[in-house]
Amino acid sequence: MNFEVLSKHREKIMGLAIISIIIFHYFEDVRIFMNVSPIIIKISKIYNVIIGSIGVDIFLIVSAIGLYYSYSKNNNLVEFYKKRIKRVLIPYIIICGIYWIVLDIFIKKLSIIYFFKDFLWISFFTEHVTTFWYILAIVILYFLFPIIYRFINNGGNKKYKLLILTMIDILLNIFIFIFNRNLYNNIEIFLIRVLDFIIGMFLAQKVYNKDKISKKIIIKCGILLLVTFIFKLLLFKFMTSIYYLINRYLTVIIAIASTILLAIALENINFRRINEILKSVGQYTLELYIFHVAYRELFNYFNHYTFILKFEILMLVLSIISSIAFNKTYKYLSTKRIKEVQ
Repeated sequence: MNFEVLSKHREKIMGLAIISIIIFHYFEDVRIFMNVSPIIIKISKIYNVIIGSIGVDIFLIVSAIGLYYSYSKNNNLVEFYKKRIKRVLIPYIIICGIYWIVLDIFIKKLSIIYFFKDFLWISFFTEHVTTFWYILAIVILYFLFPIIYRFINNGGNKKYKLLILTMIDILLNIFIFIFNRNLYNNIEIFLIRVLDFIIGMFLAQKVYNKDKISKKIIIKCGILLLVTFIFKLLLFKFMTSIYYLINRYLTVIIAIASTILLAIALENINFRRINEILKSVGQYTLELYIFHVAYRELFNYFNHYTFILKFEILMLVLSIISSIAFNKTYKYLSTKRIKEVQ
């Protein structure tokens, strides 16, 4: 078995990641509103400590692997950015543009300035509006990708280069944390997770080169996972600002080990029906993320709280239907336009 299993099972891993994010958001609502049974509250606390929002970290790792694989086969920079714009920015402009117009202009009756602040992610930096922060994150990382790619592939010791990039990320976090705490609190959800993407690119080299996954690597991942989980549980007692900083880095470690072990598990355990479902979900992850976040915010805004199961189910059904409909329509129109141009 080699690291190519990460590419082979990429869609299934992304399917698992988006499911874990949806569950995390449900338990996040439970934690915020606390208006459910004590058992659900206890389960939510356990889930948030052990798993939390690790799905986002896995997304970034797997995205980096996919990009690296694709760019290594065709490093045409113009084509690279065109594909990313078509896949991410245009859906964002269409779906989220409509969302912010409806919410800011028609529902909240705010001025056009608020629309542009939200739509252009300005409010993410100034007011911690994290609704579609992940789209901004991948836009920034996609832009930086070719630069990082050249750096890590331009000769030299790969381990030293990973260490350099890791130290840059840590020092940047510490610098902003010390000198502008408000800004740090607004953007830390993204800042530390840059490391997921960077490590994903180094992992992608092993995928592209089809390096072997030895038993030693599997054991190391298992031990790393166990030790980090234990450390997270011990650290949970100290709920300070520094806890969140350390916790994010611990989640990065857990995400890397989990991604490798998930790929190995999917390669060796063949539950055909589950694999088909995960692969299907994995094909719509971007749309599912956007629609899920949008509907969740709207439901909660109108007091149809998604910690209430009937509203959660309705929100999920709407998210799935909207995701499939948008994906199919967008692909059809894109294909039609290409044929017309040809």
